[in-house]
Amino acid sequence: YCDLYSTLLEVRPGAADPESAWRDLWAGEFAAAPASTLRQFTDRTRTEIARRHVEGRACGRVRPEVDWREVARVAEPALGLLSPGKVDAFLLGHARIERRTRLMPGAAACWRKMAAAGCRLGILSNAQAVSRHEWAQALAAAGESDPFEPALSFFSYEHGIAKPDPGFYALAEAAAEVEPARLLMVGDRLDNDIVPTRARG
Repeated sequence: YCDLYSTLLEVRPGAADPESAWRDLWAGEFAAAPASTLRQFTDRTRTEIARRHVEGRACGRVRPEVDWREVARVAEPALGLLSPGKVDAFLLGHARIERRTRLMPGAAACWRKMAAAGCRLGILSNAQAVSRHEWAQALAAAGESDPFEPALSFFSYEHGIAKPDPGFYALAEAAAEVEPARLLMVGDRLDNDIVPTRARG
């Protein structure tokens, strides 16, 4: 299994003037000035995420995960007027204000070697629906097709839990149908990718 950000995707700085980019993004979709500043939107999303995390932990989840699309619609009700596809496009534009992504140099060569060695390839990442778009666009820009098995691709927003929740690793183990000792986790964080998976064998 591979992590997505800073492993398969290289993450670079986003817009030089985030507030200006936010106004442009909003005007492009709504043909009007934004209802709130980017800072206000960010503050409201953080409050909503914190609230949902408290609810998730109360239900016994070690590391609850949210669906960013739902959070964004609560933070900015005007997004509820858009179709799901337009919401995704808007949030991809928002993501580009924060960061730019491209395929990590050397990633394709690495997964080809792994595949040639007989390894099945999966993704296990704390990621959102917008992350799928970033991944697809990075692959297209590099002229690559997705080598990772859909059945072994786990994006945290789809499951309500995220690394380092033990349940998230358990999902990946069950899907692979092999003993944990035969699984390899490739990632950039000791706390999410390396230490917890080593502890599971």
